Amino acid sequence: MAQRKLIYRGQTKSLYESNVEPRYLLHFRDDAPSGGIASFEGKGVLNNRISAHIMQNLNAVGINTHFVQRENMREQSVMMADVLPIRFRMQNRLGQDTRDRLGLGDDHHLPYPLLEFYFINESGDYRLVSHDHIVTFGWVQPDDFESVFALTNRANDFLCGMMAAVGFSLIEFTMELGWAIDRVSNGIETGLAGERESRTLMIVDELSPDIFHLREEHSGFDYRCGLPAHAGTGPPNVYVELARRFNILPELPTLEGVNESGRVTRMRSKG
Repeated sequence: MAQRKLIYRGQTKSLYESNVEPRYLLHFRDDAPSGGIASFEGKGVLNNRISAHIMQNLNAVGINTHFVQRENMREQSVMMADVLPIRFRMQNRLGQDTRDRLGLGDDHHLPYPLLEFYFINESGDYRLVSHDHIVTFGWVQPDDFESVFALTNRANDFLCGMMAAVGFSLIEFTMELGWAIDRVSNGIETGLAGERESRTLMIVDELSPDIFHLREEHSGFDYRCGLPAHAGTGPPNVYVELARRFNILPELPTLEGVNESGRVTRMRSKG
């Protein structure tokens, strides 16, 4: 692989400079997310395909994401973005950590989806914060919250329907948001998007089993960050299962035939 400038290395992905501006290359590795399922060969390939498939569908209905196109088995082109330092957690059903934190019983149900905010500090840890924290410290401008709520709720509605169509309930998930970076505004070189009116809020990072809490309706199996809650019963690999149900898997070579550069090194017959 030709030497490329590394912009950022996260737990499961690497972000590289692209030859085309204003874009980056997002590379999906096989590493496991914090607290998630153990790494396995080809996990990054599946996440690349699943995230690309979901974001393409979101873009098609006018829910903005940073996804541009898939470049190879492990990489996709994404738009540059001024990423908000907040992780947005949408709960359709109360997570156990929230029940424990608030002292609520298992029979407590949400009347509508609950959106929580987690500040991402420099060490990569997440801390639960309030709307007032976010506004006071200038992480999100007060006038921008209408756009935040509209985008997160529309995305949640669409994803719930998309997962239900393939037999899963979306219990909760996290997402990151950012403002699209436009290097040229009205012919003038700018740092961010120029005038506020020209900015576009969009979903960034990824939408994959790494950030979903899913329940398979037929079996009742729960998967959080790819980790099955009933590990002793041997449920199927949720990455492979989602790819199969989205009709992505038939297009893939065997996963061991895809190296870290995203290139296919060998193929095996599916017969």
